[in-house]
Amino acid sequence: MTSHCNLLDDDVENRESARDTLMLAIEATHILGAPVVVTYAGSPVSWHFYGQFSSEPGNPGDRSVELVGRFKEMWTPVVRFAEEKGVQLALDCAVRMGNIACNPEMWERILDAIPSDSLGLSCDPSHWLWMGILPAEDAIRMFDGKWYYADVKDCEISPRMKFRQGIIGNWWWQYRVPGRGQLNWGTITGALQESGYDYVLCVENEDRGAPGLEGFALGGRYLRQFL
Repeated sequence: MTSHCNLLDDDVENRESARDTLMLAIEATHILGAPVVVTYAGSPVSWHFYGQFSSEPGNPGDRSVELVGRFKEMWTPVVRFAEEKGVQLALDCAVRMGNIACNPEMWERILDAIPSDSLGLSCDPSHWLWMGILPAEDAIRMFDGKWYYADVKDCEISPRMKFRQGIIGNWWWQYRVPGRGQLNWGTITGALQESGYDYVLCVENEDRGAPGLEGFALGGRYLRQFL
């Protein structure tokens, strides 16, 4: 089940409504007998920001302490409800839209804020490649036992476009299906297995060069050699 609800919106009514929606998704997941809800930790700017909310201590623009506190306040009843229903919550690691759970520092801080076997992470190393969170298998091992879902999406960096746009530009990277990018899926799948992950590998196809079912089939065939 996927339910990308924004429980960290700066608008109180919006975030309370989002919490109610996520609770319904957890209930539906329980009724269906599915084990996991994939969702976002949330964003204070309602998905209109491309970046993150962590920086050097003392930076006046840093809202991370405030947002981790808000996360604990808003998410604690959600996590307790998920515990009651036997459902796990997997936080998406995509950096887009201001999602605060986008790097190892913030994963650690929000997981420490609400220790629970029902709260974990969704693995998507495609974002880590262009963010420089490498090698991906090291990030996976740092959070051993906390990966509850895995999107298998590759990524390819264009040095020419990166040179033209600079690191804060856009689309000097392209998402690919596994086998058409630069990630090492042998070590990634191995690290997931070693961390105790025993659930689906979901091919997420945003590959312009292998659209639709063609891309899904290509990614699936490539991954089978590691399983």
